[in-house]
Formats: sequence, C-alpha cells, structure tokens
Amino acid sequence: MITTTSAALSPELLAQLDQLKDVRLPQAVSWWPLAPGWWLLTAIFLSLLITVLVIFAIRRSSLKYVALRELNSLRIQDSDKISILQLGSKISILLRRITLHSKNSNCPASVQGEVWEQYLARQPGGMKRPIARFIAMAPYISETTVSSLSDMEIPEKTTVLSVAENWIRRNA
Repeated sequence: MITTTSAALSPELLAQLDQLKDVRLPQAVSWWPLAPGWWLLTAIFLSLLITVLVIFAIRRSSLKYVALRELNSLRIQDSDKISILQLGSKISILLRRITLHSKNSNCPASVQGEVWEQYLARQPGGMKRPIARFIAMAPYISETTVSSLSDMEIPEKTTVLSVAENWIRRNA
C-alpha cells in the first residue's frame, strides 16, 4: 500500500493512513414499512373505492334502474316479436308496477282507464294524451278490435318505448 509518493511521508502519517477504512454506502431505502403518507393515500383510496361500490350497488337495486333494464329487455328481445298492443300492455303493467312501488305516488292501485291515462299524462315529464291513452287502454283491447277503434291513435313501437323510458326516468 506504500507508493512512491508515500515514501516522503512520515511514519506517523503512514500509520494514520493505514488506519483509514473505505467509505461505506448507506443501505438502500426499503419500501416496507411504508411512510405515513402512503398509509394515508391507501386509506383515502380504499374509502373512495368502498364508497363507489356502495353507490353502484344502491343504484343497481334502485327502482329506476330495474325498470329501465326491464324496458330495455322489452326493446331488445320482444319488440320485433310482439304486436303494438302487447307491447303497450306490457309497458302499462310495468308503469303500474313502478307507480305502486314508488314512495311518492298518490295513484291508487285500482285505477284504470281514463284515471290511469290522466295520471300518466299529468306526472312530471308526463306523456302526451294520445300515447297515455293508448298505454292506459292497451291491456283491455283485443287484437281483433283494433281496426274498429277509430277514436284511438295507435303509435309506433319506438315512440311508445321512448315515451315510456322518459316517463320512467322522471318518475321512478
């Protein structure tokens, strides 16, 4: 360990140089245990995740979500296979079930005909009178008597479905 430049040094300095040790680097910083800031971020993330999951679960079990899902199944599966009267009848039954399950409904369960038509038309975002009348009367009209009904306007399936969807969104 003595070099040519160290030959000029005194023996005391050489003894002191021999006592020196190499520089030791500190240990690498580990991820565990986590710093308090990471624990705080983890707690915030978990609480947000739980909140979103609870809101999602409540929304999926809500009356509006279930009714819209059932209406969508009518739109996708049955609208090509059933007549407009059958579709109107199913929508009328669905809307009546929504009304019966709704907490702020003032419509009794036994209403039908003109009273049911007025109820469908006067609610917030209510239906136009001809469509409300069709939906109210559809369960009571047979396929054979459709041609004899001159005073009732028979709407298209897409119109009935979209009006029912708007009514559900505003009233369920």
